[in-house]
Amino acid sequence: MFKKAAKVAFKIVVLAQFAVFFRSQHLPVKLHLRAQNSFVSIHTRFSRE
Repeated sequence: MFKKAAKVAFKIVVLAQFAVFFRSQHLPVKLHLRAQNSFVSIHTRFSRE
């Protein structure tokens, strides 16, 4: 019983670590895309005028 609980806890810890890692990796991509989008919108706005 205890071994099973330990295994489950270990899995949860690993998953949590992976989730944090994935989020920290994913965040810069989102920020980069947002910056790119705003730059493109500004660029198109200026080229129209």
